[in-house]
Amino acid sequence: MKRRIFCVILLALVGAFVFAKDLNAIDLFQNKLNDLIEDLKKAQQKEAVSRALAHYSMGIIHDNYGKISQAIEEYKKATLYDPQSSIIHIRLGADYLLLADVQNAVEEFQAAAKYNPEDIKIHFLLALTYTSLKKFDEAAREYQSIIEISPKNLEALSSLADIYIFEEKIEEAARVYEKLISEDKESAAVHFNLGILYSRLNKIDGAIEQFGEALKFNPNYIEANLALGLSYETKGMKDKAIEEYEKYLKYDPLNIKVYHRLGEAYYDLGKADSAIHQYELAIKLYPKDLDAYLELAYIYIEQKKPQDAVNILNKARGLNMRDPRLNISLGFAYGLLEKSEQAALEYLEAIRLDPNNPKTHFYLGVVYDNLQKTDDAAAEFRKSIQLDQKYAEAYNYLGYMYVEKDMNLEEAIELIKMALRIDPDNGAYVDSLGWAYYKRNMLDDAVRELEKASKLQENDSTIREHLADAYYKKGLTAKAKDELRKAIKFDPKNESLKKKLKNLK
Repeated sequence: MKRRIFCVILLALVGAFVFAKDLNAIDLFQNKLNDLIEDLKKAQQKEAVSRALAHYSMGIIHDNYGKISQAIEEYKKATLYDPQSSIIHIRLGADYLLLADVQNAVEEFQAAAKYNPEDIKIHFLLALTYTSLKKFDEAAREYQSIIEISPKNLEALSSLADIYIFEEKIEEAARVYEKLISEDKESAAVHFNLGILYSRLNKIDGAIEQFGEALKFNPNYIEANLALGLSYETKGMKDKAIEEYEKYLKYDPLNIKVYHRLGEAYYDLGKADSAIHQYELAIKLYPKDLDAYLELAYIYIEQKKPQDAVNILNKARGLNMRDPRLNISLGFAYGLLEKSEQAALEYLEAIRLDPNNPKTHFYLGVVYDNLQKTDDAAAEFRKSIQLDQKYAEAYNYLGYMYVEKDMNLEEAIELIKMALRIDPDNGAYVDSLGWAYYKRNMLDDAVRELEKASKLQENDSTIREHLADAYYKKGLTAKAKDELRKAIKFDPKNESLKKKLKNLK
């Protein structure tokens, strides 16, 4: 019908043109023809929009009934009539997501963004979809697009920072948070998060400032107290760290880890009694806190109270706690009490629980050496070296043990040299090598190494005594006496040194 009307009108216009007598008639014809074409275009567009709307509406109806596939078909038909409608592409993308068809969802959201690039919602949808695909760079670009459109969009800034953090791009994340703070200066959470990022970047002063700002805007932000305490500890400011930890415990008195941090801080300040109190509180709150028992035992051992260490560790054992660290600590404490047999039993149990710990085999080797079980000691040292081929202390101990017993001197020298390859400036190992040369009567080599050892560890009485012996054997009696006097100075209660000095001629 419409086509017939168009033809009639067109014929009438053509007729008018044929009979026109001047140029004005031609212009009139052209104008009317253009108007007619424009009206037809509008009519077609209106009809296309109407058809697109009809399919779009049907799609929504299908969505409401949970018929996602049918809805998608309707939306696809709608795009045939109105391909530049961002709304239709968004609905299509959303339904594809419901069907876990992420790739098609991305394509539809991209189409929506193409036709409506200023719509922030579309960029958010794309960013979230890219994130689900682990395409973090693409997600970051979408958040950056949002920020270009809306520079103060806090959600986009926060999300972009999260993406950078997930990708371990800490500096980029920090820059985003610095921008966030410029837009939201009184957000305690933003200051706190920036403080965490500064901590990871080792910008401790900046971290402390941000945690302080977080507490300024939210005095009850106890996580900031905890973070401040850790930051102060990192800078060696133990007193300030303790102050923050104490504030934290007022709000969360059941946090065992904070008692541990307090205990360590007090101990570092030389306040052993206060440290012990913190670990005791931790045990009272959580009787099976093995780390608290171990820390207490360590303090007692440092205070030269090995029996107290044994007592607290046996208390932990009485709670049926099974951990090789408990046996190792007991073994060490028994060793200090010169109860070598009991120490050996503890180390053997630790090895049963964890047979591949090189240190436990080393400790057991030391005990066997004290018990004069040389072959057993050597076997344990070799086992520790087998488990850790860079265990310098094991190489040195085995070599020095052989030297002291005047056995396997060639191998002993090679073992000690291996220790020195790993730790070349260790004065004790250099002393071992010098003493091995002395035992082999290689006096020039012995003096060279022992002099080097005495420079590396100037206050070691054993090294001075070894050097004195080497000097004396070379006929350098004056130098030998001088070294013995230094040895006595560093170990004034050693009667054997005094006797040796007296007997030198």
